[in-house]
Amino acid sequence: NSTLTIDPGVTLNFTAGSDIMGSGQDAAKGELVVNGTLLANGTAANKITLKSTNIAQSSWYGVVVDAAATSANIAHTNIQGSFAGIRSEAAGNALSASNVSIDTTYYGLYLTAGTPMFTNLAVQSSVYGAWVTGSASPTVTGCTLLNHSSTGVYVTMSGTTTTTNLTNCAISGTTGASYGVYSYVTGSGNMTVNVTGSTLHANGQFGTGIQAGSNSGSIATMNLKNSNVTSQSTGLYRPSGGSTTFNVTYSNIWNNSTNYNNVSPGTGCISSNPLYVNAPT
Repeated sequence: NSTLTIDPGVTLNFTAGSDIMGSGQDAAKGELVVNGTLLANGTAANKITLKSTNIAQSSWYGVVVDAAATSANIAHTNIQGSFAGIRSEAAGNALSASNVSIDTTYYGLYLTAGTPMFTNLAVQSSVYGAWVTGSASPTVTGCTLLNHSSTGVYVTMSGTTTTTNLTNCAISGTTGASYGVYSYVTGSGNMTVNVTGSTLHANGQFGTGIQAGSNSGSIATMNLKNSNVTSQSTGLYRPSGGSTTFNVTYSNIWNNSTNYNNVSPGTGCISSNPLYVNAPT
């Protein structure tokens, strides 16, 4: 079980579009693969930077926390120009990240397993801010997911039981974005997504703030509380089919062309201009 320590202030440059090892998730892209322990703890004054020599989307792969990893701690780190800023297949709570900024990427996070923890995460200019699948049950607190061209948080499961927690997050896409949060479960799975104290604003001119669905034999639960969902084509949407519960309480669903589609407001819900000082964009 080896340990890699990256000191505060260090910059690692990965050659764009090249992988001298010719292996890993993508044999044509360099990546930082964790099979043991990673300690990448920068400071507010001396951040760690992981990037390619040419900062463009997908010019290197990103940080890969393998299923065999013992621990990965990432703090005060900037990740630029990746395909997947942080990809994790590790079980349990092996991965924890705080004050991490991921910029210009296809996936900000790509999570397939474990119960990873993210605090003060920022993803800017992605296709997907976070992709959650497999058996992953992440907890994300204090995130800003901005300028995604498809979806802020995309949760898709089959045949597993998972819980995704999003708390105090701001999620806003480009005019062409499709969703703020999308969730769908198949294969007799049981999926819960909790969105609390968050703002989902302007996720596409024809987009949807939050969509939650399931197919026959599967169970989906979406719990939205103390949140604003504003200025999409559709605020909240529950497709027909399967068994999906969409609970909305103490939230403001406003200025969407359709605020509720097959979803009903619950206790304490309003529809009123939130008078943002600075709306998330």
